[in-house]
Amino acid sequence: MDKTGIANLALSNLGEARIQSLTDDNTRARACNARINSVVTTILRMHVWNSALERKQLTSAGTPVFGWNYMYQLPTDYIKVVEVNPVSKYQVEQKNILSNESTLYLLYVAEPLDVQNLDPLLAEAISMKLA
Repeated sequence: MDKTGIANLALSNLGEARIQSLTDDNTRARACNARINSVVTTILRMHVWNSALERKQLTSAGTPVFGWNYMYQLPTDYIKVVEVNPVSKYQVEQKNILSNESTLYLLYVAEPLDVQNLDPLLAEAISMKLA
């Protein structure tokens, strides 16, 4: 289901007419278009959705000023940490993750490039929050 399909599911839950596109020139489409991206992010932060998981080796972002030995840049599509490897203490600060590990791998919930690959239950949750 694409973003327009999710929006139409939300609209049907409200008893509203469907839209053809999120860019339609009507109040329903404008309202859905204004909120859908933030709603997707909110729902993805609420649970570890398997269809939104990604794994990456992180890139060094320099040395922290104090408290940790290494600083790594979080992926641009990062939403939520699920696991770091090797398992160790870490701290997320703004767009970075701090650790004492010289190499860090991250399992995380990612912003989806294509919502059509999301689990149908996740699409339903997004539509309900959007409604």
